[in-house]
Amino acid sequence: MKRMKKIWIPFLLVVAAIFSILGFAGCKENDEPKESKRLEYELNSLGDAYSVVGIGHCTDSQIVIPREHSDLPVQEIGNSAFANCADITSISIPDSVTTLGSSVFSNCTSLTSVNIPNSITEIRDSVFSNCTNLTSISIPDSVTTLGSSVFSNCTSLTSISIPDSVTTLGSSVFSN
Repeated sequence: MKRMKKIWIPFLLVVAAIFSILGFAGCKENDEPKESKRLEYELNSLGDAYSVVGIGHCTDSQIVIPREHSDLPVQEIGNSAFANCADITSISIPDSVTTLGSSVFSNCTSLTSVNIPNSITEIRDSVFSNCTNLTSISIPDSVTTLGSSVFSNCTSLTSISIPDSVTTLGSSVFSN
């Protein structure tokens, strides 16, 4: 039994040392969410950038759009790409994305937070319509246009920051 203790104690010390040097991956509070894998992409007509066109086989509830796919920039989130994805709770969009299609996040009923980068200049029709758990959103200074029904039926929306740069508002932006 004493021999067993002599073997286990050095082994446990070595294991403890390895964990203290390398840390516990994924256990840090400040870890950034990892880019979502298995989204559905489409190459643009010029062959120089990608558009996210759907959820594909991604099962993440916190969607993080990558800056690049197959070594090319992701520049667009296509029309209705995440529409009706009731399990999505948050979306982070990189500044490589310059276009959000219409109805991109419509009916994402669990969505509570969205990061809109300064690269977006227009939020098209119905982008957040029926996002019933979205409570607040900040529109960046780069946005000049809010399309029709952008926030229609966002019944939990209590705080929104719209900059002076927004000069065009579509119809029924906040309708219920």
